[in-house]
Formats: sequence, C-alpha cells, structure tokens
Amino acid sequence: MGISRLDWIMEEINRKHELVILMMTEIIEAQSASKDQSNKYTKIVESSEAQMDYSDSKLQGKWSSCSKPEEKLVKHVSIYELNGDDDSVVVVTKHVEIETIVETSFEKLESDLGVEKDEENVVENLERFWSHTHTCPYGPQSISFDVSFYDADFVYGIPKHATSLALRPTRGLGVDDSEPYQLFNLDVFEYIADSPFGLYGSIPFMISHGKSHGSSGFFWLNAVEMQIDVLGTGWNDEYTSVLKLPSDKKRVDTLWMKEAGVVDAFFFVGLESKNIVIQYTSVTGTLAMPQLFAIAYHQCRWNYSSEEDVCNGDAKFNGHDIPYDVLWLDIEHTDGKNYFMWDRLLFPNPEEMQKKLAEKGRHMVTIVDDIHKETSQKVYYVKDATGKGFNGWC
Repeated sequence: MGISRLDWIMEEINRKHELVILMMTEIIEAQSASKDQSNKYTKIVESSEAQMDYSDSKLQGKWSSCSKPEEKLVKHVSIYELNGDDDSVVVVTKHVEIETIVETSFEKLESDLGVEKDEENVVENLERFWSHTHTCPYGPQSISFDVSFYDADFVYGIPKHATSLALRPTRGLGVDDSEPYQLFNLDVFEYIADSPFGLYGSIPFMISHGKSHGSSGFFWLNAVEMQIDVLGTGWNDEYTSVLKLPSDKKRVDTLWMKEAGVVDAFFFVGLESKNIVIQYTSVTGTLAMPQLFAIAYHQCRWNYSSEEDVCNGDAKFNGHDIPYDVLWLDIEHTDGKNYFMWDRLLFPNPEEMQKKLAEKGRHMVTIVDDIHKETSQKVYYVKDATGKGFNGWC
C-alpha cells in the first residue's frame, strides 16, 4: 500500500532540514492538495508548547478518544500549512530557542525530489528484517512522550521481561550500554536474564508508589511495538544548560516510544496500589476467577517425549524441593497430531500417569489446537490488512 504524494514530500522536507522528530501523529490523509479541500493541514512532529485546533472533521475522528477533540494541549509541535492560493508549503519548526521557516512551492519540491507528475504515482513503504517484510501503510511514523511518576523511588509493570520487579533504569549515571524496555511478544527459548528485551507478553501499564502522595499509574492503549526508557539519576545532566525541567521534586522519569498508532492514554491516582489496579481493570475489564492451582507455577516445555520423561521431570522437582502445580504436554503426546488421541507407544498408560500426579496435588494439561477450524469459520481471528486471519510468527 502506498502513501500520498503530500505525505512523501513532507517526509523529504523533514529529512532535508534535519528536523529532530520527537513526536509524530499522522493526521493527513489527502492523496493530493486540491483547492476544494481545507486550506490548512497540520502534522504534529516536534517542539514547544502550543494549543492546537483540531476543527477539521477528519482530525476529530482521529482523536475521538479525547474528551475535547476540537482542542488538545500538545508539547513539541511543528506545523505544516498548505496555502490554497499558490500551492506553497510553509514549515514552521520550533525547538528550544530555534525557529526555522522554510517556504517553497509544490512544483519546485516535485522537481527537486524527482516526483512524477502522474497522480497515481505512489511510494511503497517497506521495512525489512532478515526474511521478514513489514509494511507501513500510513508511511513512516513516530510517537513519543514523557511520563513522570512523582514522589516515587521505583516504577513497576510493563510485563513481560526477565528483570527485577522494580524496573532498573535504562539511562542515567552508572548505566552502560542498556537498551529501552521492549514490548514485543516473542516466545524466546533460553532467554537472557536481567534483560530489557521483550518476552511472551506485552502490557503497556506502569505503576509507582510514594510515601507522601500515594500511588499512580499509566496505561497506553496501543498494541504497536513499544520501547520504554526508565530514566535514572543524572540522566538529564547534559541537558540542564539548555532545558528547563518542570520540577526538581523527587520523581522517576520515563520515556515512551512507538512507531505508529494513536495516543489513547489513561492516568490513575490513588492512595494505594490496589486503588490503581481497580481503576485499571475498570478500563480493561477483569478475568473470571481462576482456580487456585491455575495461578501457581506451571511447568511446560516442548517436549516431554514419553511417560518416563514425565516421571523423571516430576521426580526432579521433588528432589530439588521446587513446588509446582501443573505439568503441560505439548503436541508430541498425540498420535500423529490427532488431538484427544494418545501415542500409546510413548504414553501407554496416560490415565495412571495422571493419577500419580493427582496424588501429589498436581494437574496435567495437554495442548489442543483443534479449535482452529471453528475459529476460522466463526471469523474470530485478528485480521491483517487484507481482511484475512493474521498469521503470526515467533
């Protein structure tokens, strides 16, 4: 899927004038700049506090989650204005004390950038990683903003990562060669301990607690891959000469970054952490109450290959005094991948095997993927851009 000529020209303007893009929200959907359309298009990409007017009906749709779609306080803003009289583009960029104004015509831009006059000319936006190709139907995008948790020493949440409960800083004094925390679902075998890289779960929810002012939480409803920096002591020392910080009060600063999507954010405050969780679940909903064993430790791997393998694994947990409540069997327990049918050569006595586990208060779960046909027929799967069921890779 291509992008509009206008979007591509704006992208080239950004590159040519070396704008430091801190925040971009795509709100331009015009394929071309016709005079019967609104004379003004606005794209948020950068610096300085400003009150933006989103009176265009297209923009209201994009910000339907806001309480007042017609106006929103935005930090770090650049404004592109399309002049309907002479088809010129005015780019106003504000960053700290720097202000640059560039004016040029579409005709000159198209000539300089080598854009075809053909209205059907589009530019494909693709990102490639090894054998995988990621399409960007709305063109290059970026959204980022800061969230500060006041009166806090630590922040918690944004699972799932193999790291400490209190999230370690990724930038600041004493932090070397660290990456931001990544939210991107991956089924990682033999993952790295004490690492910010994403595992099998992504929940963009963070919480903190302070002794004086209670608890606070933040949730960003956006499923796109995300990077989050937790900023430790001294992270801003290099900027203090040019950047005035909002407050010197004790806090934990965080930086949230995404490649696409919208800013649909929720802030929670309360006396205790449980108040934050109650507010959070009022937004997301709650799960059915699970059985007690379901929230205990589950032992699962691909694959316990036989009854003997199951018995040996169970015995080793006892030998090392490691408690667990559930043991899982993956696809290899089946007779030729026929679910609900045991491979009787490898698992000759499945009933007896399960009884032995039950005598110790343990349970067994067998994987069943047989719902695929029903799920496809009832159109339950998440859809891709073509409307087909999304085919995931991990």
